[in-house]
Amino acid sequence: MVSTNDQVRFLRDRSGNIASADPITSLLYELMRDHLPIGVVEEIVNGIQIHRPTEDSPDYFTNGWLARYAHDLSQRLQGKMPPPGESPPREVLR
Repeated sequence: MVSTNDQVRFLRDRSGNIASADPITSLLYELMRDHLPIGVVEEIVNGIQIHRPTEDSPDYFTNGWLARYAHDLSQRLQGKMPPPGESPPREVLR
């Protein structure tokens, strides 16, 4: 009888045995594997590619709190914020 570990190894070998150090690739992989249909992700990516936000033509968001959280996640994935457990720089709101 083939063990579960052998089956997983076999499927990984068949599909390409891919590894990545890119956090955005890891995020998208987990979202598509476990949470969102691939077609939904593809539509979002296509929309962003068609209208790529720039300094002169940014995206405008209707929910500022959600936009701030999305930006925070982006900063964390890009390594611009400390990992969980470390204190982020203090922000003074005025």
